[in-house]
Amino acid sequence: MDMSWISITNFSLFLLLASYVEAQQCSKETPSKIKISKVTFKNIKGTSATPDGVKLICSSGVPCEDAKLSGIDLTFNGAPTTAKCANVKPVIIGKAPSCVA
Repeated sequence: MDMSWISITNFSLFLLLASYVEAQQCSKETPSKIKISKVTFKNIKGTSATPDGVKLICSSGVPCEDAKLSGIDLTFNGAPTTAKCANVKPVIIGKAPSCVA
């Protein structure tokens, strides 16, 4: 909450990732069993080094619930960034990028 960033790289400002696989702990074919819920990203502004300023990638086995994006003002080369989302349907409050697949 309440963060400012300049030219974030390889992190796409924030990355909610619950579909990872630990080496030698589980199979890539088996989705993660980590449940993420009640996450809010609020009042975040700045620039991104990539067009996707927001990435919310959740497990197909246990999709994220109750995620919110509020007051997200990120740009890439002067244009608003996009949001990539998988297995999550965040609530958009005020200014924030809408999810694309």
